[in-house]
Amino acid sequence: MAPVSARVTRADVRRDLRALREDVEDLAGPVDEIDRFDQCLFTVGLRSRGAYLFRDRTGRERLRPALSFDLRGAQLPQVSVLAFPGEEPPQIECNEDAGGLGTDE
Repeated sequence: MAPVSARVTRADVRRDLRALREDVEDLAGPVDEIDRFDQCLFTVGLRSRGAYLFRDRTGRERLRPALSFDLRGAQLPQVSVLAFPGEEPPQIECNEDAGGLGTDE
């Protein structure tokens, strides 16, 4: 078995830089999707209040918690959930087109 040389040539460095550049270019699409997701994501505060009677497919009745929006202002909500609108409501500024690939933003 021949000893491994510690000498690195310019050709090795160029090859490694080309491979690194390709890896970075391959990541541009997924990173853009994460950025777009982050711009549209918001949280909703919820609170469990009381319960309602639920009947499953077998006919068995169970109590399930009733969730409502928690809009108490200064206090933290009981539960915070992540939400991503299927359609952009007018009151939410979801900037889906900003910063995408092929734009100047």
